[in-house]
Parts: sequence; C-alpha cells; structure tokens
Amino acid sequence: TTSHATSQPRSRASQPPPEQTTRRTDVGRNPPILPHEETAESQSGHSRRSLPHARHRIPSNPAQTDLRQHIERNRARQESSELETLRRRIAELESRQRAPEDPPRQASTSAQVYLEADSPLTPELTSKPVPGKVKVPQIGLYDGTSDPESHLATYQRLVNKMFATMIGHTMEVYADDMLVKSVHASDHISHLQDMFDILRSYSMVLNPKKCTFGVESGKFLGYMVSQRGIEANLAKIKAIQDLTPPTSIKGVQALTGRRAALNRFISKSMDRCKPFFEAIKKGKHFEWTKECQKALISIKETLASPSTLQKPRPEEMRFLYLGVSDSAVSAVLIREKGTLQSPVYYISKALQDAELRYPPMEKLAFALVIAARKLRPYFQEHSIMVRTSYPLRQILHRPETSGRMIKWAIELGQFDIHYQPRTTIKAKVLSDFIAEFTPAITSHDDNQPWVLYIDGSSTANRASAGIVLANPENRLFCHSGKFLFHATNNEAEYEALLSGLNLVESMNVKHLKVFSDSQLLVNQINGSYEVKEPR
Repeated sequence: TTSHATSQPRSRASQPPPEQTTRRTDVGRNPPILPHEETAESQSGHSRRSLPHARHRIPSNPAQTDLRQHIERNRARQESSELETLRRRIAELESRQRAPEDPPRQASTSAQVYLEADSPLTPELTSKPVPGKVKVPQIGLYDGTSDPESHLATYQRLVNKMFATMIGHTMEVYADDMLVKSVHASDHISHLQDMFDILRSYSMVLNPKKCTFGVESGKFLGYMVSQRGIEANLAKIKAIQDLTPPTSIKGVQALTGRRAALNRFISKSMDRCKPFFEAIKKGKHFEWTKECQKALISIKETLASPSTLQKPRPEEMRFLYLGVSDSAVSAVLIREKGTLQSPVYYISKALQDAELRYPPMEKLAFALVIAARKLRPYFQEHSIMVRTSYPLRQILHRPETSGRMIKWAIELGQFDIHYQPRTTIKAKVLSDFIAEFTPAITSHDDNQPWVLYIDGSSTANRASAGIVLANPENRLFCHSGKFLFHATNNEAEYEALLSGLNLVESMNVKHLKVFSDSQLLVNQINGSYEVKEPR
C-alpha cells in the first residue's frame, strides 16, 4: 500500500519540479510529511533532521513495479505452465491406453526368457532432460532428472501410465526395476521392441551396466525369480550364514533385521527368534544364552536349503494351514499339484500384551485373520481352503461368541473361505510346521475329561446364562449370553446346559464333567428326580 503527499511551497522559486513532487511512503515504515509539520519547521528555524518526528523521504518512480509483485507474477505464470504441461502429458498417456489384443500372459515365475533393467533418470544418463516438471497434488514434485527414490509415488505413477498396456501381460515395473517376460523365446524380441518404443517416446534411457538380456532367471525386487519359482537372495542368506554370535544388543537387532528380509522363506520364524527378543528385553544385562545360540543354528540350517516358493495359478484353490504356540501365531499358504505340496508364503506374528492371554481357539482364529490381512491379494483372487482339525467355522459363526470373534467373522466374510479337516501332510517342511506349531492345543490327553461349569439366572426383564469350559491343561473358554424369551430359573439352567453341550460337541470332546448349582437339574439328569412338566 502506498500513499502520496506534497509539501506546501513557501515560494515559487523553491517549488520542486512536477515529477519530484510525488512521494511514495510504505505504510509502517516512513509516514508522509504533513503540511503543518513543515510550517512548524519554518517557524522554529531549526533543521528538519533535528525534529523528533522528521522522516527521510526516498524519491521513487510511480510507474516502477514492486519486486515482490514481479516475483509473484512469474511464479503464477510458471505454475500455470507446469499445470498445462501435466494436463497435456496425462492426456497423451490416456490416449495411448487401449485394451490388449492378446490374452493375458503367464506371471513372471513361469517365464522362460526375460529382461531385467534398472532405469534411474540421472542427468549423466539422459540424452536430454524431460521437458517440464510433473506436479501431483499430495505426492510431490518430480522433475525427471532427480533420483526416483526421493519421489517414489510420483515416479511409480509415471511408469504405470507409460507401460499401462504391458504391465501384467509381458512386463512388470516397480520404481526403477523393469522386467520384460516372455513364455516363448520367439516372442521376446517383439516384447522388448514394444518397451523400447515407449522408452524412446518419453526420452527415457536405461543404464546398460544394470541390464541383463535373454536369461531364464534373475533378481527382481530383491528375490531370485526363475521358472522354478521365487527363491531367496543368496547375498542375504550369506549375510546370516557368516554372522558370528552377537556380543551386544545392536548385534542382535542387526540379526533380527537380516532375518526379517527372509521371513517369507522361513517357517515358524517368530517362534525361532523368540530367544533373540528375550535377549533384547534385558537391556543393559545382555547375555547371549544357549537358547539364542540354538536358535541361530536353527535359522542357519533352515537357510542352508531354503524353500522355493511357488507361483499361484488363478484357476487353482489355495490351501492354508494354521499353527498356534504360546508366543506366536503362524500360517502357511500352499499349492497342491497332484500329490505334490509346495509352499507359496510363510507368515508368522509374535503375540503381544493382551494377545498372549487369548484362549487357544481364539489364537487359532487370530492366525486366520492375520493370514487374511497379510495375504489379502491371494484371498481376493483365489478360493482358500483352511485345513484344521478344530471346529473353527462353528466357533466363528456361533452367536454366543465374544465380540472380538464376531468382529473377526465379519472381517473374514468378504473372502471365499472354506474349511476342511486336516489331511495327511505330504511335504516334509509342512509336516515340521504342523508338528512344531500346535503344542498348545494338541498336547492334552483324549482320555482326560473336560470340565463344564454352567449357571443360569432369570430376572423380571430377561434371562441369561454363563458357561465356563476347562480343558485338561486348565485353559478356560468363557461364554455368556442373553435369552430373547422369558424363562424361569430352572429353564435358564437347562438352556445354559444345552448351550454348553453344543459347544462341547463342536470341539469333539469325548469325556466331560458338568457342574451346576441347581439340584433340580443335576438330580433330573442323574435320574434321581422325575420330570413331570412337558417343558
């Protein structure tokens, strides 16, 4: 904001030229000199600089543009140009999209010939810079010459638009890792030509030092991909094999970090690493115990001959095995081809806080929920057959279950999940998985009786029942419910007994003892009392 002021002249001779009579003063800095201030100066006879209210007046040109306004105009003009460039590029990419003429190709693990390339857009590699900058709201600004890792989401969106007609058919792209796959070697040249044409149209070049052509296996996203399946990276395995016993907490943390990179290849990994976590919790009192050394040897032996994970077929059903221990829940997704069973993915999660106090059956349901969350793409694409010896489906869909189980049942309802009794395990790795992961549930003797405690009550408003089931290891299964009909105390006791017997039957319990505080119910069941009423 500017203001103009002109001083009152004392004589015609002292009047300044017309172009100098205008004074521009910024508000908040130098206020204009008013006429009465000059009058006070002439009467006092003192210099203007000696007055306390005197201000320096800086001559300026009214037609001159403020520097800040000039910068703002240039910035607005530049943003408008960038936005127009972005719209033009998106329109060009969308016009290139078209439906593929050929049927979808097989996934990367069945490809016989493929290309692996790394394409960082660095200034020394590009023949000419990409014109303009791409600005995506809430993602960032990518200029086409910096490291894609610093703008990963923006760069991934760019390559997805570029190779929209090839991704999922003959090409897979993640950030700067590009893989061209072909089932038949005769088609590989044409697939490469399609990729090169797209790269050339967008002035993107490849780093020849990081390219591999015409091979049957190679590294992609840190894993070895071949026709056999997905294998662990040998460099990561060697890093653990060469590791000596740690002498500090940082060493144990480094060990668990290297192990985490190979989790999907190691069954029951969280149970194997339990001694490591116990050592970290000790803090300053660190000690490398015999259990830690035994766990390290077990992991090294497992990685000496790691499992090869198989690629799932869209038309095949996936089979899921669950396992529970006192400190972790685990699962393994397998593929069956005839009599051959091959693992697809291993999952393991350590239990924490309240999860450690879940009853065994809730831990088993929790293992299924964790598997569905971790393997969501597999659950969405395939039908899943859960093989377990326990009535997991009946427990999840029983109305008297806890609120936590009901929430899990609703979450699992979106998937096509079937349940089947566990059959004979054919693969050795799966046999070890089942045998070592379910001691908390299978350790009891079938000849020992279970104990059922029941109690029913009736009030003026409603009737309810409580059930406590204890296994031979004294693990408790607690249930409670309210009846939607009016019942007497004795009828509530009978309803509690029937609910408890239904639960026991679903769990395949052979021997059972029932305790109740109702003498009428106990004596009628034992035959001491006669039942007269029809109800």
